[in-house]
Amino acid sequence: MYGEFRYLYFYAENGEPIITPETTEHVAQIFEKHGSDVWFEWDAKDLLPEGFTHPDSPNGIFTKELDIMDVWFDSGSSHAGVLGTREELSFPADMYLEGSDQYRGWFNSSLTTSVAVHKKHLIKQFFLKDS
Repeated sequence: MYGEFRYLYFYAENGEPIITPETTEHVAQIFEKHGSDVWFEWDAKDLLPEGFTHPDSPNGIFTKELDIMDVWFDSGSSHAGVLGTREELSFPADMYLEGSDQYRGWFNSSLTTSVAVHKKHLIKQFFLKDS
């Protein structure tokens, strides 16, 4: 598998997603003590706070998210968190650097997410260098 796991998503009996400050903090504490592999090793009930209830799970049955998010989408959308939150930076960016091995992954995902959201590239000029 290649991607990033979507931790902290639980589901109620009716399929509704559950993510609360209480469940997030509890899982963070478990990860700090036992590592993130427990997400796949423990049952959902063991990852939730003791006695946790939710109106959408009247029988106390919960499941957890096991899907992954494509790592390129995750990292490729990071420009929004940088360019969109720092006043000293502008959109589109003056320069965006990446190694030649990433043009199909992170770099392509960055362009794709920018065009999808902003209807334009996130870079003013492109420079391509082949070794």
